[in-house]
Amino acid sequence: MLYESIGKGIPTKAGAHGGKFRPFAKACERGWWGELDVQTAGSLIEAGEPYLGKTWPVMTATRYMDFHRTGARFNAPGETLSYETMSSQRRSALSALVLAECTEYKGRFMDDIVDLIWCICEETTWCIPAHKAAALNDPDNPLRNKEPAIELFSAQTGAMLSCVHYLLEDELSAVSRFIPERIEDEIKTRILDNYLERDDYFWMAIQNPTYLNNWCPWISSSCLCCFLLLERDAHRLTKAIYKASKGIDAFIDSYGEDGGCDEGPGYWRVAGEALFDCLELLYLATEGRVTLYGNEKIRRIFQYTYKMYIGGRCSVNFADGGPYAACEPGKAFLIGKRIEDERMTAYAKSLYMEETGPAQGDARIYRKMWSLDARQSLKSVTASGSFYLRDHWFNDIQVMTARQAGGSPNGFFIAAKGGHNGDNHNHNDVGHFILYYDAKPIIIDLGVESYSRKTFGAQRYDIWTMQSSYHSLPEINGCQQKDGREFAAADVAYAVEGNRTSLTMSLKGAYPRESAIGMWVRNIVFDRGGAMIGIYDKYKLPEDKGCVTFNFMTSLKPLELPGGRLDFGKVYMEYPGEVASFGCEEYPCEDENLKKSWGEKVYRLRFPIEKAGTEGEFYVRFIGA
Repeated sequence: MLYESIGKGIPTKAGAHGGKFRPFAKACERGWWGELDVQTAGSLIEAGEPYLGKTWPVMTATRYMDFHRTGARFNAPGETLSYETMSSQRRSALSALVLAECTEYKGRFMDDIVDLIWCICEETTWCIPAHKAAALNDPDNPLRNKEPAIELFSAQTGAMLSCVHYLLEDELSAVSRFIPERIEDEIKTRILDNYLERDDYFWMAIQNPTYLNNWCPWISSSCLCCFLLLERDAHRLTKAIYKASKGIDAFIDSYGEDGGCDEGPGYWRVAGEALFDCLELLYLATEGRVTLYGNEKIRRIFQYTYKMYIGGRCSVNFADGGPYAACEPGKAFLIGKRIEDERMTAYAKSLYMEETGPAQGDARIYRKMWSLDARQSLKSVTASGSFYLRDHWFNDIQVMTARQAGGSPNGFFIAAKGGHNGDNHNHNDVGHFILYYDAKPIIIDLGVESYSRKTFGAQRYDIWTMQSSYHSLPEINGCQQKDGREFAAADVAYAVEGNRTSLTMSLKGAYPRESAIGMWVRNIVFDRGGAMIGIYDKYKLPEDKGCVTFNFMTSLKPLELPGGRLDFGKVYMEYPGEVASFGCEEYPCEDENLKKSWGEKVYRLRFPIEKAGTEGEFYVRFIGA
């Protein structure tokens, strides 16, 4: 797809700003910077000011070894900064300082920019500790540094420094010509040469093109940025672009025709949106001659972000990631412009109007610059059409979304999934659903705690947020669902008939053999005529072990009412009180990620059936108050 298109317009001049590649305005091009509105310019300058004169802590070998020793990636508030946290702070600060200097252009930020460039270039490795073992395939030697490694954040560091070089090359040379030279030397060694010499990184999709996730487009976009901006040899540039295009094509092939991202909206920002970054870099570098924006599958990959949007800044957060995963407004507008989608434009405008503070920051400077440029147009756009789809079904990833009425976030919204338990960033959650009312959560997906070594190791499913019993799912004969593609929904049927939307599936295959399930069918029904959502489970069990419990997670503690009813404020939840009892367990959100999403506490609603028998039914119904 992309590989075949490259020959139509591959750049004929190499980078280091000698070619035609102008992805955004340089600092010295004052016309563009002078057109920034006063509020935007002020917020960019204000964002850089806290870093003036700041002293940066030394990033030591023992801090680097902490992940190897303890498995912790991030520090708790008040603790000694972790290596990854220090690394992230340096890069965020440099991005903020550079954009502040480009905006103000008085030299006030230059010394701090130079110092941070020097600090980052002096780092022994740009690879974060959690990714070093995977990048070098050497888990037992965290301080090994015989060769550089390209992973998510080393590539992103290269892209950031390439953008700094592009924006401020003349200004840095005025301080010392060795500063831009140092940037070029470090990126050549750590990124450019490494990228051309290696074929064994899994994300390149050369040796094994079937195992792909967000690493492929995320790293590819960063490496393309480095090559397009800094590679002076046209032959090497051409080789890199062709190599990247093969990996990008494999990533596109890994998606179904529905464009659905099995990693969830939180990871779409570095998966589907990172694919856009790759395509946009090549689109700009070839002056529009190389483009896939008219391809329907590509369009659906980009449209995923608004199809999974709930409202009130919240998106469906299946898999890892929290609920606040909407696209950045300027970027959504640019995507909508490229694929000529009025719904994407309306989505961008809605997000823009809902912002309550400064625009989101992004250490990926090219993303920030594109967004700043798009925002100048977005603020005056009158969007037509609505992106709030009443119903949508992702057939390949088996995800349903349905709301009370198209065109509005008000009333009920439900998302449910079938699929399998072998997704990227998988949770064991076949048959799981979430429920919102007026864009406020009622039944939730917890998301994920702060990452640690355990998150991506053999103990992943020891973590409670990954387990099916902490999703909207039953625990059957003491068994939870198991991980792996073989643990999947069967006989999945989605239907829309008038005001009724339904999703039916067998859950039997998602549970291990020891659960002793004869039959288990879940039917999810949204009856708009009755303003009701019902979850109906029918089961058969070979033996009556009397051990079935239904679970639901919520960030609200409901009021228990007589007659099998729970009061959530605007929503009542009904259950068969004559069949199941009710219990409510409280879980403090001690993890910072969960706290940002849900506040201080979450609750698990438990409905055990003491006499399950060998067959039976269970339901819950949600009715607007």
